[in-house]
Amino acid sequence: MGKLRIAELFAGIGGVTGGFLDAGGYEAVFLNDWDRAARGSFVLNLPHLEDRYHVRSVRSLTGPEILDLSGGMIDGILGCPPCQGLSPVGPRSRTDERNGLLYEIHRLVWSIGPTFFVLENVPSLLQSRLYRDFERSLTRRYVLHGEVVNAAEYGIPQLRRRAVVIGLRKNLGVKPSMPPPTHGGRGRVFDYRTGDYVYPLTLKGRKALRLRPCVNLPKLRPLVTLHRALSDLPMHLPRGQEVRDYARPASTAYQRRMRRQAEFLTHHRAWDHCRAIVQLLSGVKPGDCPARYGSRSRNTTYFSQAYSRLHSRGLARTITTNFHNPGSGRFTHYAAPRTLTVREALRLQGFPDAFRLDGVRMSEAERLVGNAFPRPLARVLARHIMRLLGG
Repeated sequence: MGKLRIAELFAGIGGVTGGFLDAGGYEAVFLNDWDRAARGSFVLNLPHLEDRYHVRSVRSLTGPEILDLSGGMIDGILGCPPCQGLSPVGPRSRTDERNGLLYEIHRLVWSIGPTFFVLENVPSLLQSRLYRDFERSLTRRYVLHGEVVNAAEYGIPQLRRRAVVIGLRKNLGVKPSMPPPTHGGRGRVFDYRTGDYVYPLTLKGRKALRLRPCVNLPKLRPLVTLHRALSDLPMHLPRGQEVRDYARPASTAYQRRMRRQAEFLTHHRAWDHCRAIVQLLSGVKPGDCPARYGSRSRNTTYFSQAYSRLHSRGLARTITTNFHNPGSGRFTHYAAPRTLTVREALRLQGFPDAFRLDGVRMSEAERLVGNAFPRPLARVLARHIMRLLGG
């Protein structure tokens, strides 16, 4: 089998395509996004794909045009459309025009007829009428499997739950499935809801962390905690300065993987918090939140887990496009009175330290990183699809 030719819609900075390329056996022949800043960052890190990345509205594309730009053949279509219209963090409006982008993926999959496709969105997608219509139509040609997966189950230091849909052409005679979890066995992890440790090896622990029950739990590797992911990065950062030196040698497999081909740090700079915010964050214990703002898990005055601190033996919550703001969620570093840096957020999304976001403001970099798909999860999906197809 030669390399499978993939096209990605809503390509962003390359979380999905980068993961598929990391897996090997794939070639990116077409990429699309309306966001010029995303394209610039993608091309900076994967310059050989510059001519294949087209800044267009997906609504303006046709199947024949994509095939022509791709050299006449596409084996797989990947799509992670904007999810704000379905996300529980927001108004969840039925009339949000971004919801209709799912139909654009349907239109192009139907027109091009690839061997497989992969769709990703927020968990609530699978219960929506949008998805039911999408599934009902495509099942005439494809066998679909949709499931909510947690990125932590695949070695990503983030409790990020996403709906993933894999579709395979019916004539293949292959039933799609999700890759089995690789992490979540031995060890214990801090649970923010209870303020105590849980054991992912047990069903109780898996339920607390919202992991899927599975067999052969002892064979799974431990979850990648924040300490395992970030402890080699400087924690206490000078105000207004970007730190380029590592704090210490890599001490975990995750850190060593992130540091491949990176000689120094980039984008590791603290946000400019006012003195009152720094004082507030300094008084919060690891894994906890200010007592006056409610319980550990949720309060009614601010966003869920506002001003809460992460825990070194826990995992990050979902990285959003607003992780600089401690009032928007649990984004405060486990050992320093500040929120996560852009570099730390990239690490938690599985982007290596050699990945650059040059030429954009910190706020723009924050948006690009928060909108990205965890790159290692894309790699796992790519390898699983290759096995399903007999590669």
